[in-house]
Amino acid sequence: MDDNANLSHENPGPEETCDVGAIEKLAYDLWLARGCPVGCPEVDWFEAERQLNGTRESSGLSRPATQSQ
Repeated sequence: MDDNANLSHENPGPEETCDVGAIEKLAYDLWLARGCPVGCPEVDWFEAERQLNGTRESSGLSRPATQSQ
């Protein structure tokens, strides 16, 4: 078995730093809010990731603050 096969799961990149459980819960809530449509679960998953990443960015956790002049 290749030792490098699971490296992406052990060392997540910046786009994977959100808590999967938080994404899962928000995606489920978004799906419920849309009326539980069949198919395309990635729509809610990607929207949940976007919202959570936006929350992190706006709180200054993922990017350093810039100084205004």
